[in-house]
Amino acid sequence: MSNVPLHTDILGSLLDKAPESLKAIGRLETSLLKYDIIDLNIEKPIFVTGLARAGTTILLEILNSHPDVVSYHYGDYPFVHANYFWNTLKKLTPSNTKKIERAHKDRIMINMNSPEALDEILWMSYFENIHDPKLNNILNKETQNTDFESFYKDSLLKLLALRNGKRIALKNNYHISRIEYLHKIFPDARFLIPIRNPEEHIYSLIKQHKLLSEAQQGDKRGSRYMRRHGHHEFGLDFRPINLNNPEKTDEILQHFNNNNLVTAYAIYWNEIHKHLSENLLNNNTVREKILTIMYDDFCTKTENNLQQILKFCDLDNQSIIEQWSTKIFAPNYYKINFTNDEKSTIKNHTEETYKKLCGSISI
Repeated sequence: MSNVPLHTDILGSLLDKAPESLKAIGRLETSLLKYDIIDLNIEKPIFVTGLARAGTTILLEILNSHPDVVSYHYGDYPFVHANYFWNTLKKLTPSNTKKIERAHKDRIMINMNSPEALDEILWMSYFENIHDPKLNNILNKETQNTDFESFYKDSLLKLLALRNGKRIALKNNYHISRIEYLHKIFPDARFLIPIRNPEEHIYSLIKQHKLLSEAQQGDKRGSRYMRRHGHHEFGLDFRPINLNNPEKTDEILQHFNNNNLVTAYAIYWNEIHKHLSENLLNNNTVREKILTIMYDDFCTKTENNLQQILKFCDLDNQSIIEQWSTKIFAPNYYKINFTNDEKSTIKNHTEETYKKLCGSISI
């Protein structure tokens, strides 16, 4: 039996069948709400990004707990294009606020009001091949899509109006390939990028891949749900981001398809973080807007990290530090059991890039 309710699957099918209609409804919504959003501004939006399983979700949870910050919620799926209308309709039906552990089985408890990565649905509506690993997936300052930019800005303004917020925080792991473009759209944006020790990170990715793949076996609803969200980091529909290196992307997929998961994820880890190290952190235009966060330090020196994160994001609220400083811990619910050969494989593929990142880490 699928964990995705039938009604959610049916409603989600509109993302496949009627994407242009959903965009039209979204534009209608914007026109009807023009006086509600006319005085609102998207100031210093915060984008949490990086390779999955590095702590992006907990960073979004922390930011979303700030009284000024709003995000998309699980309950906003699937009608992100017309989220204000959708939330108005939902008020007519009862909502279950009981929290359960999310499908990742990683201690994070959620309900329909928990923050979630949903803006990828909007990106997929305007960039048709954005998850095609055969194509260069990087969007940079040269990227032009005025229809998307207008729709995206309006969607975020409506999110501010819907949730009575002052600041936006979004988590999207694919934004690591779009930071230049996002900076062009929002010059005052802030980007938070957590970095995790390669061995621990790759073990967590493989653990999550196996867990999700097992759940997706024979579960068409679950597979469709992930695809419609645009989540391809693990599972049966794994698709690596092509960072303008098709040969390396092909190599990752070949290892992945041959079940050489350690090698596949080690190469992928290096590709993502090499892009960060060599392209983004060496880009004087965007470098000052990026805060890199060492995952291990975040778990052990949480209070200090939270202070620096809030300062970087221009958010001042001591209660957030008090609320979260004693709640962040390194995972203790599994034990890494790579063989020596697997550890050597990871080290050979990632060591050079990891050392460079450690030398340029923000906190």
